[in-house]
Amino acid sequence: MAQNPHLARLDALEQRAVENGNLIDTLENKILDLEAQLAMHMAPVELEADTTPIWTERIAIDSTVKDGYRVKECTVTVQNTGGDEQTREERRRRIAEAIEDGQAVADAMNSQRDQVKRFA
Repeated sequence: MAQNPHLARLDALEQRAVENGNLIDTLENKILDLEAQLAMHMAPVELEADTTPIWTERIAIDSTVKDGYRVKECTVTVQNTGGDEQTREERRRRIAEAIEDGQAVADAMNSQRDQVKRFA
C-alpha cells in the first residue's frame, strides 16, 4: 500500500478501474449471449407450404333505366400452388355462385330504388 494519500488514491483508482474492467467484460459477455439468443429466435422457420388455391371473385353491377340494376360481368380467377389445375366444374360452380350473389345484391338495390320512387 502507498504511504502518502496521493498514492493511496491512485491505488484506489486503479482498483476501481480493474473492477470496472471486469464489470465491462461481464456485461459484454451477457450482451453476446443475448445476441446469440435473439439470433436463434429470429432465424427463419421452415413452414409447410400451403397448397390451398386462392380464389378471387369480381362482380360488376350495371344499371339501366329499363332493367334497373343487374350483373354486368363476373370474373373468377384462381391462383394455384404446385401447378395443380382446378377442374372445369369447380370454376363453373364458383362463377354461378358469384353471379347468384351479385344478382341478390342487384335485386336488393332494385328493391331499394323502387321504394325510394314509391315514396318520393
